[in-house]
Amino acid sequence: MKKIIAGCALLASFAAVATTVESANTFGVLKVTDASTTELIIAVPWAAVGNGDIKVTDLVLPTGLANGDKLYWYSTAEKNFKSWVISEGAWAANNVTLFNEQPALETTLNDTVARGEALVLVRTAPGTNKDIYLSGQYTDSTSVVAIACPTPEDKAARPNHLTYTLIAPSAPAEVNLNAAIYYSDEGCTVAVDYKNSDFNGDKIQLSDGTEYSHDSDGWYKWGDKQGNYGPKNKSYTSVIPQGQGAWYKRNGTSPLYIKW
Repeated sequence: MKKIIAGCALLASFAAVATTVESANTFGVLKVTDASTTELIIAVPWAAVGNGDIKVTDLVLPTGLANGDKLYWYSTAEKNFKSWVISEGAWAANNVTLFNEQPALETTLNDTVARGEALVLVRTAPGTNKDIYLSGQYTDSTSVVAIACPTPEDKAARPNHLTYTLIAPSAPAEVNLNAAIYYSDEGCTVAVDYKNSDFNGDKIQLSDGTEYSHDSDGWYKWGDKQGNYGPKNKSYTSVIPQGQGAWYKRNGTSPLYIKW
């Protein structure tokens, strides 16, 4: 029998619950702390209770969030978002017109998200609501996320066209992009070395504005959160922080998958 665990810290409201409660599953609560980023990309490190994709509104607890705070999930196929909003202390579907001036995709409280994907949390006051709690069931299985690639039509219209995919490590830990495992097929049988030139032209951007680019030695820091860009004093320490995700901006046209 496994015991209830906490990824980083248990919610204060759980303080009265004994940490030795036994269960057939292992449950976790990961605290992600950020006091400055309005649009924070957050990871999906947990599965649903009983396994499988987890409900968005079960994953991101409303505890500590403010009315008007919103969650967004991006569909690479539809090139549009689903959206939820905190209303009276609980999540509600946010079927409104978004910043791309298109109606949001139809959203419900039962919509799920898979490990390896990511969500964008937009907070009205990150300095006040700095702690975000992600709840679910722990699993040590890997997950695979497909990276959207430009089509031949996209490249014909604009050679430097980029497609966007929200990604995040599926474990509650930071990940070095130069240690991540990349594949060219959905079944993950043909590995792609992280130094492969097929990544050249791709970018990976964190919530705080940090951006990673790629050359023959792998992923390196191209831009920082202050908006300074250029390959000065290259650093190949390219990390997605614990509990967070990133935008993968793909320029290459060959299929690409990341196995976390």
